[in-house]
Amino acid sequence: MPIAARPIAKPAVAKPGPRPRLSRDAIVACALRLMDREGPEALTFRAVARELDLAVGALSRYFRNLADLQDEVAAKVMAGVRPIEFRTKRELLAQLAQFGIDLLESTEDHPYLARIHGPASAAVISRISARCIKAMMQAGVDAERATIILSVVMNLAYAWGTRDAIPRSPELQARIAAAAAAELGDLIPQMTKGAANIDPTTRHRQWFLLCIKGLLP
Repeated sequence: MPIAARPIAKPAVAKPGPRPRLSRDAIVACALRLMDREGPEALTFRAVARELDLAVGALSRYFRNLADLQDEVAAKVMAGVRPIEFRTKRELLAQLAQFGIDLLESTEDHPYLARIHGPASAAVISRISARCIKAMMQAGVDAERATIILSVVMNLAYAWGTRDAIPRSPELQARIAAAAAAELGDLIPQMTKGAANIDPTTRHRQWFLLCIKGLLP
């Protein structure tokens, strides 16, 4: 009696799992990666949909338009900057300088930030600013002076952080230099002395310390 041949077992095929659930956070993270990799002009709903393997229309359920998405990207980046906290008055100067460095580095990593602000990122900046001003007031700095100090730190961080992203126009550079001279005045010789011989982070920290020290009571 002939022996029946055994059926050849078919290789197991893994069933595709459920597609990862889409969320606003996932879309924002994808948009941030895209902008950092290819520049802000590369951000479109179509480009994000392609990165996430989605239909373009799926994104409209989460964001009204491209400006809405850009604003959430800026909010995500700014939320990573930690505000100062009052511990002791002695630490205030160092904390403010570190806050400036953190802002500067965020601006260097994402130089397009100032172009994509909106309500969401403005709310994050407002919360950070309020916490910084509160910490300074707890250290004995009056509200008006605290607001001025915070404004100086944030403006310097933006100016220094975007310096290399600004087109090298001689006229523009001359205007920037004139504005810096008017604002910083007598501090400029101290800031430029030996600046070329130290790493950028140390140099900027020293500059922040010089600028803030003259404003603290």
